[in-house]
Amino acid sequence: MMTIGLRKWFSSNGSFIQNTGSLIATTLLTSGLGFVYWWIAARLFTAEAVGLSAALTSSMLMLGNIGRLGLDNFLISELPKRGKLAPRLLISSLWLSGGVALAFGLSFAWLSPFFAKDVHSYFDVWSNTLSFALGVALTSLSMVLDKALIAYMWGSTQLWRNILFSVLKILFLFMVACIFIGLGDAGIINSWILANLISLAFVFGLLARRLELPALPHKSAFNGLGLNIFNHYFLDIAQSAHALIMPLLSVSLFGASLSGAFYVAWTFILMGRMIPMHITTVLHALGSRDRELLRSKMRMTLKLSFLLSFVVCSVLFFASGPLLGLFGREYAEFAADPLQILAFIIFPYIIKVHYLALARVQHFVAKAAFIMTIFAVLEILITLFSASIGGLMGMSYALLFLSSLEALVLLPSIWKTVK
Repeated sequence: MMTIGLRKWFSSNGSFIQNTGSLIATTLLTSGLGFVYWWIAARLFTAEAVGLSAALTSSMLMLGNIGRLGLDNFLISELPKRGKLAPRLLISSLWLSGGVALAFGLSFAWLSPFFAKDVHSYFDVWSNTLSFALGVALTSLSMVLDKALIAYMWGSTQLWRNILFSVLKILFLFMVACIFIGLGDAGIINSWILANLISLAFVFGLLARRLELPALPHKSAFNGLGLNIFNHYFLDIAQSAHALIMPLLSVSLFGASLSGAFYVAWTFILMGRMIPMHITTVLHALGSRDRELLRSKMRMTLKLSFLLSFVVCSVLFFASGPLLGLFGREYAEFAADPLQILAFIIFPYIIKVHYLALARVQHFVAKAAFIMTIFAVLEILITLFSASIGGLMGMSYALLFLSSLEALVLLPSIWKTVK
């Protein structure tokens, strides 16, 4: 009987399972192969070259993330409504995000002497400046395109793109080490950029067969949508601001030793939060395609999120010491107890990401952005205040309390939808 029920569940939720599974698999595979990439780089190149390359690729990811302008989630909401005009909106969005990200990359290179003296010498070579800016643009394009594929329920395509990217950058890294070793840090960075370029070309080749894609943006593609795009962008920044700024805050609050241990613990929390985040990304896509499905699908995603997060939270709570001990004894000594507390933040985060999906589907993005901004400011203030009084433990308890309070504020909207 139970087997029949499971078969029925898998049959009725096939698209959801496939697309959510593809996002989770993408995270696991790219994280694993990313570790392999930097492990190989550390053994084939000098520490200086690897350090500079890591700093610049992190900068590419940050600038690309900013340059996407919230268009990734905007497209999940809008593409299902556009019918035959959807390809025009997709291409115009890709041109916009790529162009803005390219400008960010060039600006970073030109302004680096004023705020990044350790990397500005890299940009003394004009080709390095251009390739870096291209890398930022490609990063932004890949982020927006991957979400657009989820909007079409083509999660497996984005999975294969990321697999291709991850494998190719390792192969190109070996080529640089064997043939172009004199390139050093530029070779490492360009292996990353070239792999991303080829993986995107692969996806565009597939899309050209499925959709009538125009080559250039259309001047009227965003007519009447400017405020909508801004609201999505504002919401993206507000809801992720605290998570992104935490490593920087920890350095200023606790010093290098404690902040290093906390950064590893915080990384485990961010990885645990990816499960409900991916689940609600697909919920957003399904709800945008058919709002009548939202109630039943949200009930299901809430149950699934809490079930999987219970497993993740249990692992982080009971294995905090051994997990952090993999990085060194001092990591476990400093951050094992805070990790046990912070693990419970995953549960209120489930409510938060379901609220965000609901806001995007039911078009109260501006209201959600306002609420997220208030809590982002409170999170930063309470981090500063609690850390100065109670250290890492005090800050961890305070963040758990505020996250729970945020969930209570957002819960009525969720309950109204699923009851």
